[in-house]
Amino acid sequence: MTKYELKNQLKKMTLLYVEDNVERRIHFTKILKSLNCKLHIAHNSIEAMRLYEKVCPDILITEIGMNGLNMLHNLRRHDHDLRIIVLTVHSKIEYLTEAVELDISRYLIQPVSQEKFESALAKVVNELMVEKERKSLYLDTDLYYEANMKSLVHDGDQIALNKKEAKLLDLFLEHSNTLLSYQEIQKHIWPNSQVSSASLRTLVKNLRKKGTSHLIQNISGSGYILQLASF
Repeated sequence: MTKYELKNQLKKMTLLYVEDNVERRIHFTKILKSLNCKLHIAHNSIEAMRLYEKVCPDILITEIGMNGLNMLHNLRRHDHDLRIIVLTVHSKIEYLTEAVELDISRYLIQPVSQEKFESALAKVVNELMVEKERKSLYLDTDLYYEANMKSLVHDGDQIALNKKEAKLLDLFLEHSNTLLSYQEIQKHIWPNSQVSSASLRTLVKNLRKKGTSHLIQNISGSGYILQLASF
């Protein structure tokens, strides 16, 4: 993947970068901003978790260490799709072993050159593109989900989904024709926050308004189910 192609693909993605060291944060922020990505920056794991729920990143780039590992364990309990790049000064075997268990996409030990960093990022972006292409499918004869663009296409019209709507639809598709409890959905969308049932209803309502109302059913007192059409 060329740098031009990397920039073009990153336009469609959201990145969250976590680093508590000021010098390293400034250095890699400059590199990431030069790639024209939708970038959000956190100074620590607490701030990172708040941003994660708000922006629903496609890729997380983070330092590791005890707080970082706790954060990654917390994220992985609810999100198995997030691509994670560890950019760290830690080279101990314990960290490497735990990184493998957490399904880390890339583990880069600093110092890391800009060329090596961009090459690793390009490979992760390519893997993510392939995965999103796999998730793209027809939900009905005239309704197509374009996962790479986070949008629905209905009768030729493209309908954009926001990050949480896309994340919810991905969850429904992963468990299509299966009842998901209200609690399961809330933990997936808001893993570290206690949200009201009204927030969940509003999110589902907004997704249904975008062409999926006939597919998403509410099972009163239990949860929601996405029933894919047979065609």
